[in-house]
Amino acid sequence: MDMRQFQISSGQFGIVDNYKFREYDRVEFNAATTSYEHMHSFTEIFLVTSGKGVFCTKEQEIPLKKGTVLVNTPNVPHTEYAVGDAPFSYAVFSVENLTFTLPEAEKNKTFAFDFSAHFDHLYEMLAVIEREYMEKRPFWQHAISTEFNRFMLFLVRNTQLITVPFDSSAKPNLPSRIQEVLQSRYQENITLETLSEHFYLNKYYLAHAFKKKYGVTIMRYLNELRCLEAKKLLETTDLSITQIAICVGYNSSSHFSDSYKKIIGEAPAHTRKKLYEN
Repeated sequence: MDMRQFQISSGQFGIVDNYKFREYDRVEFNAATTSYEHMHSFTEIFLVTSGKGVFCTKEQEIPLKKGTVLVNTPNVPHTEYAVGDAPFSYAVFSVENLTFTLPEAEKNKTFAFDFSAHFDHLYEMLAVIEREYMEKRPFWQHAISTEFNRFMLFLVRNTQLITVPFDSSAKPNLPSRIQEVLQSRYQENITLETLSEHFYLNKYYLAHAFKKKYGVTIMRYLNELRCLEAKKLLETTDLSITQIAICVGYNSSSHFSDSYKKIIGEAPAHTRKKLYEN
């Protein structure tokens, strides 16, 4: 007599996402803590455990509070800072070979969700992970993996996030990384030397790789970014030309005017004059 009432075989699962738990960490910030812009080739999943802060990317400034779960996908330059006097802390999972998106997501590569109502449930998972790591009882690694998978299951089942396989060993190409730095930091004092120090590579190699991909020199691209932004400011604000020059990264108004005329085709004063005439 067959007594079996229920059976699930592994063959029914098909291909399961081959993501990999890379690291777990707890971080605390205060108002004096400085975070420098950086990026990773893996996904980071944050749970804010106390205080308030802001997570910054090129496209977004995302406010964070206790109970916020934030997902930052690979190769997104970012930084974070505390808001207020209270300590700002979070737990973060690093996940390889997996990224996320949302239906109809366009530019956004960072997603935040308010799970403050579920904070105790999520925090208990963190507590189990930390307790298992400290005590190291038999099968502690499996226990940590189980809690991590519970966290992931909660996340994807309580959001519209779609999981997408990703090769974390594939690094973004160098010209694209240079472009990201220029677009996010054009207001700073950027030179070939500072880029060389940033990437730990010879400046001539950087210059050659960038021009080969984009057809313009690094400094020409940087000046185009600055001048296009300056044109917007000239047309939409009452800032003086000198103030605008400083805002977009020039140390002198004469250097700004020369670059602006070469790239836009007219002097900054002429752009401002046309605005008033209209």
